[in-house]
Amino acid sequence: MPSMTGERKPWQQQVGESSKLYRYFCAYMNAMPGERSCPKVAKRLGLSAVTLTKASQKYGWQARVGAWDQEIARRMAASTEDAVVEMRKRHIQIGVGLQTAGVKELQALVNKVNAAAAGAQALAIKEGRDPSLAFHEPVLSPLDTLRLLQSGIEIERLTRGLVTARVADGDDDAGLEKLTLEELKTLKALKAKLA
Repeated sequence: MPSMTGERKPWQQQVGESSKLYRYFCAYMNAMPGERSCPKVAKRLGLSAVTLTKASQKYGWQARVGAWDQEIARRMAASTEDAVVEMRKRHIQIGVGLQTAGVKELQALVNKVNAAAAGAQALAIKEGRDPSLAFHEPVLSPLDTLRLLQSGIEIERLTRGLVTARVADGDDDAGLEKLTLEELKTLKALKAKLA
């Protein structure tokens, strides 16, 4: 069977190769690599090993099968490349989506804190206290919002092939998510002092 261009591929039926011999070749080509030998295929087909060996030599079965294996490997590589491109696109969308969600949460947190602060100041004024001393404890966790943003940014950076952490510095920031806000401020002040 010629290809669309009229040129026969090595794994296609060759000029002068009968349909029966081509079927034998296909059985040989499709055999598992460890089972791909004339005697083993002949036994499976109920044929003489000599018949298949002669056909194999006459029509270059080993070279044709090698070409087929290379073609399959090429197709698999192309398919994998396409899948990786699609995966990266999805991961970028996920990363950007997480960042968007994180920004919305952060804005909601800021709005709640501002509203609570305004309420606390109004109450302080009503009670005759200094409104600048009014204090409000945030309801939402800023750390959870920060983690959401960091996850989205990391996914996007990784997917775009960018570095996500400073490994050259010995990963100085490893484990910082476990520190409190006060501890982070102290650490920042110490780093500034060292610099």
